[in-house]
Amino acid sequence: MKNKNSQNVSSDEIVNQMLNTGKLIPTAAILDTDGTTPLTNEEKRNKSFIFRNQTLTYNLLKEFDKVKKYFEDSHVERSLVKDTQGNLYIYYFNEKVNFEGSDEITEFFFLVEDEETSEEYATKHVLELLPKFPYIYVSYNYDILVKEENTN
Repeated sequence: MKNKNSQNVSSDEIVNQMLNTGKLIPTAAILDTDGTTPLTNEEKRNKSFIFRNQTLTYNLLKEFDKVKKYFEDSHVERSLVKDTQGNLYIYYFNEKVNFEGSDEITEFFFLVEDEETSEEYATKHVLELLPKFPYIYVSYNYDILVKEENTN
């Protein structure tokens, strides 16, 4: 299913909104254990973090079962996914192609109570979802932030 409503939004706009919608918790460390050497992207993808008492990694997030696809094209995806404990998430993927450098990729996993809630919010703009749901945010370079409680 193709996204008919373009939801292009800059990562700066997303970060500004995230900072205004609740307590964000940085998760995976960006430095190795000596505290001076940055982790590689592969190391970040395998670095564990806690979200609502569940230990996860980026690679585990990507293994969540896809329950339903709301729309997808080559640069945007919205789906309902389920983790191994049965929790449901609206998965949001957006890629802004940059022909002069690295593409800007944004991923969110918004925790929802049930499939009906997911249906209601699946096509809403990402900025509308930020204050409403706990979420996991993955930046283009695999730095992960979580917001464990909703603010509405």
